[in-house]
Amino acid sequence: MTETGKKEPGFIQGLWDGLMKHKTVNFIIMVIIILIIWDIMQKPHYSGVMITASGFAKIKPQLYATSLRADGNFTGVFTDGAGARITVMTATATLDNGDTCTLTAIPTQASAGDNFILSGSSCDAGGDKGDMYMMTISIPYTIVIGNITSTHNDTGRINGPLM
Repeated sequence: MTETGKKEPGFIQGLWDGLMKHKTVNFIIMVIIILIIWDIMQKPHYSGVMITASGFAKIKPQLYATSLRADGNFTGVFTDGAGARITVMTATATLDNGDTCTLTAIPTQASAGDNFILSGSSCDAGGDKGDMYMMTISIPYTIVIGNITSTHNDTGRINGPLM
């Protein structure tokens, strides 16, 4: 209690009094926060859209090094998981819109665990940057074990946003 006999204000009352004294500052801070949130909402962001893959039994895509641009250029890094040196033949990609494109391997040979790049320039997904695409990739390859050469085909699906 104070000397005059009045009770000192409690925490909530003190907080309310403080807020009321600084109405202008609080209003300015509130406007700034609203403008920041509005600005964030106006900008396109792709953080919620992930690139995913399924299938690909032996040859694995490296998803963070894989992209399909809106202009139709595809680039993907893949890892040889066949357990031996492979020779990659010309691969094909079929998009959900029916478009098919040819993918070339660089280099054409990869040892077990090594990476190679598949690229193509006519993979038209028919969308704009940020639109989702879905493509099925078929990767034919040969493998030599001992003196026996066998031909295999690894197929999988990649989904992601057009870049």
